[in-house]
Amino acid sequence: MSLSVPRRMPGFVLGLVLSVAAAAEPARAVAASDAAAPIAARGTKSFRQGDFAKALVDFEEAVTLVERGEGAESLLPVLRFNLARCLEELGRPREAIAAFERYLEAPDSDTARARATERIAELERRFMARLTVECKPGPARLQVNGHAVGNCGEPITRLEPGVVEVVARRKDDLVARQTFTLTAGIETRATLTFGARIRVEAPPGDALQVRVDDAAVPGPPYVADVEPGPHRVDVQLPDGRPWHREARLASGATLVLRPMGAEANVSAEPVGPASKLRSPWPWVAFGGAAVAGGLGAWFWSQALDNAEATENAVNIYNGSRDPATRAEARLVAKNAQSDTENQRIAAYGLVGGAVVLIGVGTYLLWPDAGEAAPAAPESEVSLGPGGLSWSGRW
Repeated sequence: MSLSVPRRMPGFVLGLVLSVAAAAEPARAVAASDAAAPIAARGTKSFRQGDFAKALVDFEEAVTLVERGEGAESLLPVLRFNLARCLEELGRPREAIAAFERYLEAPDSDTARARATERIAELERRFMARLTVECKPGPARLQVNGHAVGNCGEPITRLEPGVVEVVARRKDDLVARQTFTLTAGIETRATLTFGARIRVEAPPGDALQVRVDDAAVPGPPYVADVEPGPHRVDVQLPDGRPWHREARLASGATLVLRPMGAEANVSAEPVGPASKLRSPWPWVAFGGAAVAGGLGAWFWSQALDNAEATENAVNIYNGSRDPATRAEARLVAKNAQSDTENQRIAAYGLVGGAVVLIGVGTYLLWPDAGEAAPAAPESEVSLGPGGLSWSGRW
C-alpha cells in the first residue's frame, strides 16, 4: 500500500512505514492500544487529504497518549515524525526542526533517521540564517536580540532571517554592538571591533567635573566608552583647578586617570606625555639626527680612503727617481691630503649636528616642569589580550 502525498511535498512519504501500517491495519493498532491507535489513523487520513492543521492536532494527541502509557510505544517514532511533517507543511520551520529532533531521540531505523536528518538540514537551508562574528580584540560573549548565543568566532545557527542586533561583551565589560540583516540560507560573517574606555578615579567623597572630548561624563564613577584614537580628558578638581590629559587609545584599551593623586598639583594647562608623543617635531629631530649621523659616517669613510691614497702617493714619491713620476705623485698626495681634511671637517660637523638634534628631540619629549609628574610617574602599562592597558597617576 502506498501513500499519496500532496504536490507541495514532492518526493516525500509521510510517516515512514509505520503510519501506513497504522492506516491499513487499524484493527491490529487498536488491539495494541484502544486510545492512541484510532487517533493516529485519523491523523494519517487527514494528512493524506491535505488537512495538515487537523492532522497536527490528532498526532499531538496521539503522542501525548503514548507518552502517558495509553498507547503502543512502537507508535511513538512514527507519530513524532508525522507531527514534524505537519509542522513543516504548515510553514512553521523552527517548530518542525525541534519536532524532528525529538523524533531522533526515539529508536528507529537508520534509513528513517537519515531522512529526518535530511529534513532538518533542508529546513535550515531554506528558512534559517547563520552568523559568525569575530571580535577584535577578543575573546567575548555574544548576544543576538538580547539572547545569549555563545562566544565570538563560533557559528550561530537557526537564526530568524531579518534584522538582528548583535552585542559582544568582554570580561572587562567593554561592549561592541552592531545591527545585521540576515538572509535565509546564507551565512553572514562579520567582525565587531571594540572601542576603548577612559576611567577617571577620585578619592571617595570628592566630586569632579569630567569631560571627555568636550562631552560631560557623569559619575562617580567617571567612565567613558570611546572609539580608538586620540582623546582629551578635562577635569575640574574640587578646589576649582583645571586638569587635563591627552592620550591615544588602541582598540580594547582602558586608560585609568587619577588626577587627585599626590602629584596632582599641576599647572593650569599641562601637556600630557601622550600629546608630546604625537607631536611631529621630536621625531623630525631624531630623523634629522639619523640622516646627519649617516652622512657623517660616510664622509669619515671617504676621509680614510683619501688618507690611504695620500700615504700611497708619498711612498711612490719617495721610492722613485723619475722627475715626472715624482711630480705626479706629489700632486696626488697634495690633493688627497686636502680632500681628507675637508671630509674630516664635514664628518665632525655632521656628527656634532646629529648630537645636537638628538638633544633637541629629547628635550621636546621631556616632561615640562609644571606637569603632574615632575619625577617618575606612578603608572603601569600592560599588554594583554584586550590590548594596551595604561593605568597611572601623573
